[in-house]
This record gives sequence, structure tokens and C-alpha cells, in this order.
Amino acid sequence: ESERRRLLDALTAAERAKAEADKAAQVAQDASRRAQALAEERAEVAEAALTESEVLAEERDGALARAAALHELTQQQAALLEEMEGKLNEQAQTLAASVGQSEALRTALDAAHADVDAALRQVDDLVRVKASLTEEVAALKADLDAANQAKSALAEIQKLVDGVG
Repeated sequence: ESERRRLLDALTAAERAKAEADKAAQVAQDASRRAQALAEERAEVAEAALTESEVLAEERDGALARAAALHELTQQQAALLEEMEGKLNEQAQTLAASVGQSEALRTALDAAHADVDAALRQVDDLVRVKASLTEEVAALKADLDAANQAKSALAEIQKLVDGVG
């Protein structure tokens, strides 16, 4: 009986040990399941963070590309403005030179008008002189004709006188 007792005690101890081992195995399984769930949750969070990181990286790259394009556009605009300023300066110089030439031409034109006016006055004076000379010539012709008639008459009288004497 003592053997039986000892075997019964050993069986009870073994059953207790088995129950404790089962309980420890259950606790370990539960802990493993919780750890696995936590690991899966962390993996999902990490995957979501990675996806968000990739989206943010794409947005950053897009923003950098837009900033670079804007910078390039700003440089082109500055170059275009500089070129336009140069052309405007050239046009201003050309316009200033043209104004100077225009003023010189205006002065020359005014002088030419003055010369033309003076020439027209001279022509008017010459026309008056010509008219006066024409009248004088006509008067002289009339005097000459009268003198010629008188000469002819004198010559006739002289012939008459020479023929009588």
C-alpha cells in the first residue's frame, strides 16, 4: 500500500505538475498570441507609416520640382525683363536722337521757309520793278515814236526848205 500511496502521490504530483505546465503553456500561448497581435499591429502601423512616408516623399519631390520650375521661371522672367529694359533704353536713345534730328530738321525747315519768303519778296520786288520798267519802256517808246515823227516832219520841212531856196 505504501507503494500505491507513493504512486498515487506521484500521480497527483504529476497531475499537478501537468496542470501547472498546461496553465503555464496556456499563459505562454496567450502571451504569444498577444505578442503576435501586437507585432501584427506594429507591422500595420509601420506599413501605414511607410506608405505615408512614401506619399510625403512624393509630395516633397513634387514640391521641390515645382519650386525648381518656379525658380527657373523666375530666372527666365528676370532675364526677359533685363532684355526688355535694354531694348527700352535703346529705343529711348533712338527716340532722343530722333527728337534731336527732328529739331535740327525743324530749324532747317524754318530757315528754308525764311529763305523762300525772302525769295518771294525779291520776286515781288522784281515783278514791281519789271512793271515799272515796262511802263518806262512804253513811255520811252512813245517818246521815241514822237521824236521819230518830229524828225520825219523836220526832214520833210528841210526838204521843202531846200527845195524852195
